Amino acid sequence: MKYFHETVFSKRFFCFWFIIFLHTTVLNAEILSGFVYHYESFPVAFAFIQNVTKNLMTYSDESGCFDLQGNNEPGDSISISRIGFHSKMVLLGESSYLPVKLIPQNIDLQSVIVEGQNTSTDNQQNELVKIEKSSAAKSISPGKIFNSIPGSYIKSYGGSAGLSSISMDGAPTRHTKILVSGFDITNAQNGQVDLSQLPDNFINSIAYDPYYNSAFESGNSEGSVNILPWKEQNSVYLGIGCYGQQNYGISLNSNRNRIAINLLAGKSNDDGNYKGYNPVTKKNEERVNNHLKREYLSLKMNGVITPSTFIKLLYLYSSQNRGVAGQIWSPTPKSYRDDYVHLLGLKLGWVSKFGAGLLQTTMRNSYDHYFSSPQYGFPYDSEHDVNTIRYKIAQNFNFTNLIKYSGSIQCNDDHLESSDTGNHLRTSWIFSNSLRMIVGKLKFIPAIQHNYSDNLYAENTWNYTVEYSLGWRYFHSLVYNQGIFFHYPTFNDLFWKPGGNPNLKPEETSTKSLDLQFSIFRQKDLKVLLFDKSSENLIQWLPSVSYWQPKNVTESYRRGIKTIYSFSFSKISGFLNYTYNLNEDKAMKKQLLYAPKHSGGLNLDYSNSNWQIHYQVHYSDDRITRYSWPEDIIIDEIIEHTMGVSCDFQFKYGKISNSFLVENLMNEKIETIQGYPEPGRIFKYRLQYYINIKGEMK
Repeated sequence: MKYFHETVFSKRFFCFWFIIFLHTTVLNAEILSGFVYHYESFPVAFAFIQNVTKNLMTYSDESGCFDLQGNNEPGDSISISRIGFHSKMVLLGESSYLPVKLIPQNIDLQSVIVEGQNTSTDNQQNELVKIEKSSAAKSISPGKIFNSIPGSYIKSYGGSAGLSSISMDGAPTRHTKILVSGFDITNAQNGQVDLSQLPDNFINSIAYDPYYNSAFESGNSEGSVNILPWKEQNSVYLGIGCYGQQNYGISLNSNRNRIAINLLAGKSNDDGNYKGYNPVTKKNEERVNNHLKREYLSLKMNGVITPSTFIKLLYLYSSQNRGVAGQIWSPTPKSYRDDYVHLLGLKLGWVSKFGAGLLQTTMRNSYDHYFSSPQYGFPYDSEHDVNTIRYKIAQNFNFTNLIKYSGSIQCNDDHLESSDTGNHLRTSWIFSNSLRMIVGKLKFIPAIQHNYSDNLYAENTWNYTVEYSLGWRYFHSLVYNQGIFFHYPTFNDLFWKPGGNPNLKPEETSTKSLDLQFSIFRQKDLKVLLFDKSSENLIQWLPSVSYWQPKNVTESYRRGIKTIYSFSFSKISGFLNYTYNLNEDKAMKKQLLYAPKHSGGLNLDYSNSNWQIHYQVHYSDDRITRYSWPEDIIIDEIIEHTMGVSCDFQFKYGKISNSFLVENLMNEKIETIQGYPEPGRIFKYRLQYYINIKGEMK
């Protein structure tokens, strides 16, 4: 591993990358993105997209989205085809986004030719919200992006070096699946994903799906968040910011007819020391030992084997060396953490007359070494090595255009070697079956799943969705969802020393939701989601004498409403959201830990030919962080503003993009975990050069 660091991330090797970069930039061009759907508003997975003029090819993914890389230019002929649908030929316009509607073959219509344009994308998949980073938000921290999801709550141990995770609607973090291009990146040791391990520019967009259709897997009662990685053109960038932030990186693209390859690599360094409020001394004090050094490398490959078969590869390596500052009133200036994560995902997909299918494997390896000096409190030296291999095979069978069966088998092998939990191996199986039936304006999707692990559990869960398209002027549709979900305790829950509880019972969560979709000024611009969720044996870590220990909460409930209003007019677009979450631990008769009752936010983007502006505000009500007597420990509400501006300069040999971003614009005191304050106002500047050696003006 040390040789890997010294070789891949040395200055000499970075120069080698730059030479490759100069060589491959002759292939640089605009990336054509798009979405393929059919008349029932369902995404069309694995559609074959081909630039006939330039002989460039790709496939749409499971959500109907695609990126076609290469020299795509206005006037090119784009062919979209899929077994079971009429093919369509599109003349590419000026827009770099292309939504395409396919017609099922049982409707006797001929293929048509249309002019590509910036058409509304409201007919996209049944995700509640999708957030895409604009040029003005390239440097935004991953946690700020996830904060935009309605009902989300980010828990961070302060600053860029602090571990961070996301929970939805007051549920444990492990109840929300985090995916990257459909590959599960969950850490089997704790059931979570550490967002601080993701580089700022790795994420292009995120999509939140509360209906479980895109990731119907064990334990995801809160739905799934799918991360779509970067899709930069050939470029180099340099960034600086407050508290000693420095970062640089490179993005390389290559498209050779049937294969598109993208590489992203870089390094960052953040001194990270900042002042935070100490409630014990009632003073602002320097929070030291908060440095973060990161090295990362990511590779994407999309290949078309035949017009009915494709292959996809995703690789991510991210390594962190970070200080552990400790609580503001109990600093640990000599503690540190070294961690890295490897992720390799491979997917083989196909389309036949029976339907679409895929064979997928995900290999994840992570290592974490934490050291705490005995000079400052309790001495600690722990190591954790987690290896997970997931195999999945899935196949759709189209009985008719109105009835579809989907089945999948998934096997998970999790292996943990830890100084705090011991060594453990767990193999689990997931057997999933679902039907999709359409009767007029009514869609019915029942699903059942069997979860099995030898000598541990054998549980059946189920879920169904009913959607009715009203087609009225203002009231577009309603979607009802109900399900029962099961989650077995994690390795940490059972075996952590001290505190692990081997007597924990599996969690069971029942969910009901009603999604009302309205069309006020444009189609489905207002969504109202009512939810009712109750859990039995919910696992929470609670203080017990001198350490924390996980315990089963007898019963809890979460009921509320989410509203999302999306808007787009002229050059301004965005969305406004609000969540009301009434929740309670029935035994304690108190609000659940870290579960705000009120939360919301605003995302706003302005764009013209050369200028982009991004603004967002996030609000979260005060939260109970610890049950106590005579009063519970509560942290204050959060109101956080973020604003970014970017300006592009086009010239013969490429484009230079300057972006300025300010996080915590109003310099508010922000704390998501008691004793771990966040930094104040942060300024970031990023300079990125997109190169075009051919000297062709776009």
